[in-house]
Amino acid sequence: LKKILKSWSAYENIIYRFSIGKWSHLRFDAIHKYAIPIARDYKEMVFQHDNENLNYLELLKLVVLRRCSGLNLQNLYDYLKAGIDETYVKYFLSDDIVLKDTLEVRTPNATLDPFIWQNNVNFMIKFFLAAVNGKFDDEKLNEIINNMEFKIKVVYGNEHNLTYESYEKIDLDKALELADIIFDNNLDKINFLKQYIGLFNNEMPDNIKGDKKTLEKKLIF
Repeated sequence: LKKILKSWSAYENIIYRFSIGKWSHLRFDAIHKYAIPIARDYKEMVFQHDNENLNYLELLKLVVLRRCSGLNLQNLYDYLKAGIDETYVKYFLSDDIVLKDTLEVRTPNATLDPFIWQNNVNFMIKFFLAAVNGKFDDEKLNEIINNMEFKIKVVYGNEHNLTYESYEKIDLDKALELADIIFDNNLDKINFLKQYIGLFNNEMPDNIKGDKKTLEKKLIF
């Protein structure tokens, strides 16, 4: 679980940008109300305990449990807590709740395009498998997380850890690095990078530098 949280935090900006799909931007209301980023919370509340031998519940207690987070851990906490504390079920959970030991990804865009569905599912499965199978280098993750800088912005009267514009920006080198870690074939890498950059929109994003020929070469090779 800690590997998942750390990998997500390190590459959260890439995940959110990828989730745009065919959109031209992240939905402002969604990213601040229904799919709130968690990298700053985890950096401040979880990773300072990185060297401690915590069990699942102890680790989850350090996390801001919020169903409207980009990575929602509430189901997992409820499932584990209910297994050892009957009073938690009685006093804190609704009568009609179905306990599930699941993680929920809440990226801030939606689509009816089945190709984007397939691309999203393929990416998320490969990402989580890479995390639990140790494909992410722990020192590299620590380096990325420790060097993260966050801007505070007040939205709807509440403080948020970054502006939605910062997750729209393209970081091609970091995206290529992530693709090399989680994918084992070029087709998956190309489909991921096309969606990340926004080529499915048939428009080149303004913040990509370099000509189209150079970009295509970088995508393929």
